[in-house]
Parts: sequence; structure tokens; C-alpha cells
Amino acid sequence: MLQRQLIDLQRDLHRHPELSHNELQTQARLLAALKHCNTRWIERVGTGIVARLIGQDSNLPPVALRADMDALPIQEATGLPHASVNAGVMHACGHDVHMAWAIGAARLLSQSPPPSDVLLVFQPAEELGVGAKMIMASGLLPNNVTAIFGGHVDRRYDVGQVVLHPGVISSFSDRFKLIVHGKSAHAARPKEGHNPIPTLAERCLAIDAINNQLGDATNLITVTQLHSGDRHNIIPDTGVLEGTIRCLSAEKRLAIHGALSGLATISSVDVDIEPVSPAIKNDPQLEQVARRAIHDALGPNGDVGLVAPNMASEDFGVYAQHFPAWFFRFGAKQAGGPFIPVHTPDFYADDATMFVGAMVLDLACRYAGECS
Repeated sequence: MLQRQLIDLQRDLHRHPELSHNELQTQARLLAALKHCNTRWIERVGTGIVARLIGQDSNLPPVALRADMDALPIQEATGLPHASVNAGVMHACGHDVHMAWAIGAARLLSQSPPPSDVLLVFQPAEELGVGAKMIMASGLLPNNVTAIFGGHVDRRYDVGQVVLHPGVISSFSDRFKLIVHGKSAHAARPKEGHNPIPTLAERCLAIDAINNQLGDATNLITVTQLHSGDRHNIIPDTGVLEGTIRCLSAEKRLAIHGALSGLATISSVDVDIEPVSPAIKNDPQLEQVARRAIHDALGPNGDVGLVAPNMASEDFGVYAQHFPAWFFRFGAKQAGGPFIPVHTPDFYADDATMFVGAMVLDLACRYAGECS
């Protein structure tokens, strides 16, 4: 019965994806689902939701469970019968499954109340790296949250495999922009202006050198945008180079920031670095809670190690700066099935992933509540 309801919910969410800050229909669908859960209160935070599920003792510090809500600006190409009906928008990162397993965990927690209350967080705008900050700014998560749990689908692992990884499990993410200021002129008379493009090219090569010096598999500078000029016969005023910084090490991140900032050695060059998402560091004190939840849900072979450093970012790291936190990665492909990366038109997660997520997260909230 519950499995069928979760499938129906996931299908509906997948069919009607919404971009960051526009998750209004998604919010309404989740509010309807929460009517079947045992809640003390439900509050909206922009297009997101925070609800407090009733536990056995409301005086104990609560546990929190977070799921993200937003979709991506991608045209779906899965061919699924429940494919997106919103042109150019798709749940290509599995957030539809994340919402479904959170509702599943909430239903299980409602059927048999856990030791403490559980705060259920449906967070908007994860893809922009701002939704977690919105939730924290709402004041609805008290300072005494004893643990917060989250998770992500991952087709690098089979359904029934759950990554158990204490320490850093997801990367810092920063944006950087380098602007070279020049002076416009006719291309036939370049000495009347100052062409920013040669300097832009030099800085691009300099960034490549910084990457070679400081970068490795866990520290990456990636140039993703390069733009200057609009016409073939006009020297442009400016040249712009943009990209991302990904790091698992806070110390190496600062070194990269310093090296990039050092490229602004002349007045015509500006460098701006904008932090987006902090790394997610799983609290070692929650490892036994996570292990016990995985084993009790899936058996002693349910946990696996991280196959490679995860350089993608996730703003769940914001919560990890405030509370003891644990982030799972849930296997999302059938054994022998193909690997399909997230943020692509063909991505989907196997249905059973949402059931695994619901069971593990239900137990994690219970076991963490026992420690309150």
C-alpha cells in the first residue's frame, strides 16, 4: 500500500518538475502528502516546507531529515511513461525520489513514533546553492537538533547498496569570475584602443598552470565560460572568464583562492570568488547510527565504501556547519544496469531506491533519537 503511494507520488513529482524558487506545485503536492503524517505543525518557507513530526517525547532534542525539491533546465529524453510534461525542465538529479523517500520515512515514523520529534525539511533551490541558507534563516530548525540526515541517489551503485563514509563526502563549491578591462576601438586601428583578449588568454593559461600546480583528483579549477566581443571588426571593452573551484580540503581551497586572486596583478584585471556550497563532512559520531540503520534495513552487506572522491557539491553542507550531520548515497541502478550520470537528459533512478531510502532514513532518525 505505502509502496504504491510512494510510486504514485514520485511519478507525479517527476512528471511536473519545477525550477528553483518556482516549486509551487511541488509544494502543494507535498503538503497534501503530509496530511497523512502525524505532525505537530507545518510551515512554509518560500516554496519549501518544514514540518515537525510527533515523537514519543517532545522535550527531547529533535532529529531532522532533509530532502531537496528543485529540478533542472534540461529537456528529458528518458522515454519514461511519466516523463516531464514541462518543456525544458526535468528532475535530472533525483530530487523527485528524494522527496518520495522523505515522505515514505515520514509515514513510517508516523505509524510508530520515534523517541524524539523529527523535523522534516523539504528544501527548495538546492541547485542554486541557496535553499539551505533560506531554511536556516527561517529559524524553524532549533539549535538543539541532535542530528540531521540527507541523501542522494547515485547510479554508480546498485539498488541495495548505501555508501557509508565518515568524513568529507561532498566537495566545496565556489564560483569565480575574472574580468579583463580594455578599451574599445576599430579592429583596423587597434592602437587606438586596448584589446583585453590577449590578457584574457594569458590568464586562462595561468589558471591552467595553477590547476597543474595545486590541483588533483580532489582539488579542481574548471573554466566553463569564456567571452569577449560581439563583432568581428570591433575590439571589445572587456573579456570575461568564469568557472568553478571544487575542493575536499579547506586548506587547499584557500591556497587556490589565493592563487586565483593573485592573477589580478594589474589594474585592468579583477578577480571575484563567490562561495556557493560548503563541503559535506559526515560526523564520525553518527557513523554507528548510520551503519546500524543500513544493516537493519538491508542486512550486513548493505553498506559500501565510496568508489571515488565526490567532487559534486550539495548545499546540505550548510546544515553540517550547524548540526551533527550524515549524508547517505543510495544506489540507484539495477545490478548490471548502465551508469547514467546526473544532470543529463537520460537520468532516472530505479523505483526501489525510494523504498531503500525511506527504510534507512526512518531507522536513522529513530536511532539518532535514542541518543538525544
